[in-house]
Amino acid sequence: MGQLLNREGLKKWILRKLGAPIIKIELTEAHLDDSVEEASRWFAAKKGVEKIGEVVTITGISKYALPDDVDFLYEVVFSEPTFDLASVFYPTMGLLDGQIPFNLYATASLGIASDYVQVLQYLDTLKRVAGSEPEWIQEGTSLTILPIPTRGGKIVFRYNTHKIPEIDQLSERDHDLVKRYSLADAKEILGRVRSKYGEYPTAQGSVSLDGDKLLDEAAQAKEALEEEISMSGYPMMFITG
Repeated sequence: MGQLLNREGLKKWILRKLGAPIIKIELTEAHLDDSVEEASRWFAAKKGVEKIGEVVTITGISKYALPDDVDFLYEVVFSEPTFDLASVFYPTMGLLDGQIPFNLYATASLGIASDYVQVLQYLDTLKRVAGSEPEWIQEGTSLTILPIPTRGGKIVFRYNTHKIPEIDQLSERDHDLVKRYSLADAKEILGRVRSKYGEYPTAQGSVSLDGDKLLDEAAQAKEALEEEISMSGYPMMFITG
């Protein structure tokens, strides 16, 4: 697998895809910078990069600061519930530090794995109905835990960062999305420049310009990329909060 292009490499790649150096490309360095920046912002807004963070809860404190680059939280996972209903509805579970001793619930008709999963699902439903599972609220770059923690613990969360990523640090698939969007945006700028005049004179006669064609190609490429990035996003998940 080849090395992913950085911003400078991507600008050179765009020029080559448009026909340089054989064909004169009427784009400035600023135009190319704009196209790469536009593609990076498009990717950050439409998909972004998922990151993992964690905070340590303190007894009596419900509000905690999140990293500055947090856009929105996907999921918040608590290390321990505030109240374990397992010990109430299944007292024997307390023998194993709140863990389910699945061998006690295996039946001949269902089998160990099936019965174990059913008990897990049942307890999860009980926690939600009784409100024993903590809830969370994101407000900008702060996280509020409800009810107020009565003991310390660790919270792990998955989030989307709004920080514009370095394109050579993306996955191969995401890097390809940014590359193609950059090219489409550059085609759009070049198309506007070339459509100003339908042709230009040369010593051998007039030469027609392809401004309208470039604009059409750019529009079609961006439309296809919008659909593709919406399909490449992270799968929908059930989250607490």
